[in-house]
Amino acid sequence: DDDEEEDEDEEDEEEEKEDETDSITGLEGLSLPCQAMLKQALIAQVGGELERAVHLYLMCFKVHPAAAPNFRDEFMQVLTLHGSRLAAQGEAAKGLPLYKLAAAVLPRDAEALTLLGRLLFVLGKEGEARQQWLAAIKAASTEAACVEARESLDLQNARAVNRWHYRMINDAERNQSYEDALRRAVERRGSHATPVLDIGAGTGLLAMYAARCSSNDPVWACEMSEPMVEIAAEVLAANKLSARVSLLAKHSDDLRVAPSHSDDLRAALALGGDSMCLDEKPLSVGVLRERVQVIVTETADCGLLGESMMPSLRIAAHNLLATDGQTMPCNAQVHALLVHSPILRSQGRVNEKALSGVIMSPAVTLIPQDPYLCEYLCECGHESLTAPFAALVVPFGCG
Repeated sequence: DDDEEEDEDEEDEEEEKEDETDSITGLEGLSLPCQAMLKQALIAQVGGELERAVHLYLMCFKVHPAAAPNFRDEFMQVLTLHGSRLAAQGEAAKGLPLYKLAAAVLPRDAEALTLLGRLLFVLGKEGEARQQWLAAIKAASTEAACVEARESLDLQNARAVNRWHYRMINDAERNQSYEDALRRAVERRGSHATPVLDIGAGTGLLAMYAARCSSNDPVWACEMSEPMVEIAAEVLAANKLSARVSLLAKHSDDLRVAPSHSDDLRAALALGGDSMCLDEKPLSVGVLRERVQVIVTETADCGLLGESMMPSLRIAAHNLLATDGQTMPCNAQVHALLVHSPILRSQGRVNEKALSGVIMSPAVTLIPQDPYLCEYLCECGHESLTAPFAALVVPFGCG
């Protein structure tokens, strides 16, 4: 008896679902197979079978594109719910094939492209996410339709361009010193070519200085951050230097010099993973046509060596630099000064007098293991205990 009652309950539920779909609007003018598929999709959606519903909608839209405009909102709702459910279960990656299929079936739908970009970003595929958001902005019929894509791009740009980057590129003395050094390097070569490689190009500033110093010599700029590469490409275009600077979306350790023969050159280009003509600009192919005369970089952090500047330059000099070439900078000096500063001291250990009698764990009171902090002494009260002195001289390579 209990089994019969359960069967009857299930039948009643199915009948209720079918009743809900009997009065569907938007089916007019669609073929009977299309109508049946949409009804099945709606039944699956009402019944919580979200993945099945997404598949049915996409199958219908692909076979019967005329159905998409009338049922797009229902589809987006179930796709978003399905993605949220997977994310809550810690299985967001399982939704990627469906999101990609949705973007393929609805290639002009800004929301579908934005959702795909958001998932790619969550999965750590920032470069692919950026491409989807750019496509969403291009596909959007109104400005309101691409607000989320624009905001996502802005946030990604903000993450790519750290706050310290602005201090660096706004340093007029630093910028002029680099441009003057590049100009002197070109002038010393006279009529001989001076190919230049900018490592850790960022916005491409140093590469553009190199391009301005010589009208015809090749200039390469490599940058491993995909969002930063996109920004650099926009900066180069704004300065009308896209044709002069070859942008490489690679770490400098992965760059190679192409063999001289054309057949070997084609084989070398294949190492980059993309098929391309020899005349194309090698955005993602890490192959240089020749060894460079100058390797220029500003991959130093506030303590000089935190961004692996020495090993990067050593490998680049061995693999990419001509025998009579030079690196910029060729060396660096670290200067030190001993100070007494309660403000700086407070950033490295707990001041128990400030805790109103609360005792901290030894794990908290210990000095943190950060190698150094970045502070402006002029903004911190301090007393100098020594005169400034040269603490370390670092040779980077040829000069």
